[in-house]
Amino acid sequence: MSEEKTERNASVVLAFHNNEFILLKRKKRDSDPWSGDYCLPGGFSRHGETLIETAKREFEEETGISSSYLEYIQSMKDFEPMKSAGVKVYPFVFSMKEKKDLRIGDEIEWGCFEDIGSFKLEKDNLRGEAFIKGNIIIWGLTFRILNKFFSDNYLFYHSKHE
Repeated sequence: MSEEKTERNASVVLAFHNNEFILLKRKKRDSDPWSGDYCLPGGFSRHGETLIETAKREFEEETGISSSYLEYIQSMKDFEPMKSAGVKVYPFVFSMKEKKDLRIGDEIEWGCFEDIGSFKLEKDNLRGEAFIKGNIIIWGLTFRILNKFFSDNYLFYHSKHE
């Protein structure tokens, strides 16, 4: 019997309105390896769905905002979560034509627009490097995506969003 490597693809959305991006917190669920974590809207691709279609569908499901409000900016290189071998996560960056109220989906506990400038880059004893603001701790894959985006796009972000 041969071992087949099965790769699962997921997409996430980094959606900006002015200097704020949408941040969500997943509900706690036993079947979810990211249970209770802060995250970007996103999820796994369905059969026959493109990565950008996945991103837009998951954005709508988790935020309650139509993807018609999104304007594509860029795609980022894929990331591999440390908690799930064989998974590749593809981040897509969008600006929002206007700020809309979030109507969070079933898998989400909390969501709002946040400014990365209000977070401090710190080292959390349990999770390692993280963006921290009060009780909000962004770590793991979401931290890596945000850190990469803001590091690579510092001048773009600050010139467009100040």
